[in-house]
Amino acid sequence: MPRVDILLATYNGAKYLPEQLASLQAQTHRDWRLLMRDDGSEDGSVELIRQWASDVGRELVVLEDGESRLGPAASFGRLIERSDAPYFACCDQDDYWIENKIERLLSEIQDMEAKIGENKPLLVHCDLEIVDANLNATGKRFWEESHITFINLEPVPSFDRARASLLLQNVVTGCAMLGNADLRKRSTPVPNDVHVHDWWLALIAGHFGAVRAVREPLIKYRQHDANAIGAVSWDPWSMFKRFLADPRGTIGKTIVVLGKLQRQAGAFHHTFSDALSDKDREIVLEFSQLAEQSFLKRKSFMMRRAVYPSAWARRFVLFCLV
Repeated sequence: MPRVDILLATYNGAKYLPEQLASLQAQTHRDWRLLMRDDGSEDGSVELIRQWASDVGRELVVLEDGESRLGPAASFGRLIERSDAPYFACCDQDDYWIENKIERLLSEIQDMEAKIGENKPLLVHCDLEIVDANLNATGKRFWEESHITFINLEPVPSFDRARASLLLQNVVTGCAMLGNADLRKRSTPVPNDVHVHDWWLALIAGHFGAVRAVREPLIKYRQHDANAIGAVSWDPWSMFKRFLADPRGTIGKTIVVLGKLQRQAGAFHHTFSDALSDKDREIVLEFSQLAEQSFLKRKSFMMRRAVYPSAWARRFVLFCLV
């Protein structure tokens, strides 16, 4: 039974941690250890986890680096660097894992390794059931709300539109994924310009290995006032309402995110330029330099390279703003 490192990043999560920890302890796959890094909590999160590990007899590794308020990307990046198990899974402090989550994802990634090889960066991810702060069902699933229509990125011999679109739209949710050792090794150290850790992992697996989707929701994705990101609906009406509520703010936030994505692409190009195919290298570099191009050249890039999100409404908005 292969070991899995569960990587838990915390920040003032004491309110929801007991339920999340209980869901980890209930996993049908038993060979795992918990690696955690706290980002400066003031609510006793670290002490709570230490006590839980002692009570249930679970192996716990606490990463103590003396730094705080680094944010999720850097925090998970340091946990990934510390991991040394054959597989790793990122864990948010406020969700709830279905008991066969690890077992199910592990089965899928081992099937991928049998077909593709262990020396490729592989990632498997599942859908998420959206629940309220008390874990009550809302009747919604994350992929449907996010309008994710391409979720499998199996190896292809040349350019693939879905892979290129990863530059602009992430299809992987960190708390719903499992990665193999090759992905872990290639992804670290995580550059400072990485927007979010799961996006970085998806870019690496999507370009050099494979990404596989499990349509079954294996995690309860809790929505509450303190969510770091949360589930946002991307249907046309919801987007229009957000725009009407705050036109200037919506446009401003989108432009800021686009800038971060271009810097993330620049970090990806800098790190993996020699390993990318000629066409992928050109696309990644062009995208990272979009801000320096004229209005017409930016539009031309999106049409020529087919770098756009899957949902048409989201595609239209970004086409106008890029």
